[in-house]
Amino acid sequence: TPSNFKAAAIGGLSAKDFMVVGTNGRAQHYVDDVRTEVGTIATETLVGVWGSQESGTWIVGAKGAVLQFDGITFWPVKISGAPKDIAYEGITGIAGRALYLVGRDTELRKGVIVSRVEAP
Repeated sequence: TPSNFKAAAIGGLSAKDFMVVGTNGRAQHYVDDVRTEVGTIATETLVGVWGSQESGTWIVGAKGAVLQFDGITFWPVKISGAPKDIAYEGITGIAGRALYLVGRDTELRKGVIVSRVEAP
């Protein structure tokens, strides 16, 4: 990875198809050992990545970003019911069923928030 990029999380579909996400909203997609920089609209540090064949690849950010990969770029997803000042810290899921996002409310400075979202 370039020296100005600090990785924060890795995840994906297989050992040959995965994402590395990190500082400044950067995401790198690896397919068969070839790295491609993938556009995101995020500027924050991306802290979690999860993916499955059925649900696609998802990433979350330290300032509330939730993005879904369409095979070319990431698109923002609004999570209904999430606090406006959430800092996500991770994401996981059950393929084709649900996503689970964990974070904390930065305005209240307390609590762990877990959001369950039906997978598309």
